[in-house]
Amino acid sequence: MILLKKVYYKVTLDINVKCKNHREGKMKILVLILGIVVCCVTCTSKRLNRQVVVNNDQVFFDDWDASRSALDLALHRSRVEKKPLLLWMSAYGYSFDPILIKKINDIPWLKNYILDSMVDCRLMVDSKFKYRPIKSREMKALVPREMNFRYEGHVAEWIRQNYCDSLFGVMVVVDHEMNKYSCYRESRCFLKDSLAFLSFLQQAKRKYDSTLIKNRHLGITLKKFTK
Repeated sequence: MILLKKVYYKVTLDINVKCKNHREGKMKILVLILGIVVCCVTCTSKRLNRQVVVNNDQVFFDDWDASRSALDLALHRSRVEKKPLLLWMSAYGYSFDPILIKKINDIPWLKNYILDSMVDCRLMVDSKFKYRPIKSREMKALVPREMNFRYEGHVAEWIRQNYCDSLFGVMVVVDHEMNKYSCYRESRCFLKDSLAFLSFLQQAKRKYDSTLIKNRHLGITLKKFTK
């Protein structure tokens, strides 16, 4: 009987020790996994920050913000910087679009004109990112109340349908109030005639500047009458 008790106590002790070691092992693994996750998040954040710095001098690189959509940020920049907004209705499935982006950024005089004179924004019509409500009052006023956007791509498609002259329209220049100035229809022609694309941009910029001057004069006149 005494022998059985000794065996029982020894087995119980071994089991407790093993369970304790098992729990400690699990805790060590959990801490190790947590450390790896934190390291990955930190490295990713640093890499993204470096990417933003590197791509500051590039055209049509996405500005990611978890709280605001690319369109909302672009409309805000257009209003603050007093520049026309070049919207490009693109898609992840369009194999030609990366070629166009590279071509634009490889032509210094064209890239610099866009960076200096405009705000650029690339919208993806096939984006499945969850729709983030647009804070711009002007944009809110334009979108019909019955419109229920589920994805970011639905907004891009709505703009293409309402601001482009045809389904071939891929780029449109607007202001921060979404007033349309010009539409570029054939992006594939760009590779053959980049000067025509620059002419399209310059024409839209002149219209924008002319409207801006008129509105400024109108504002001054209204102030005189109200005094």
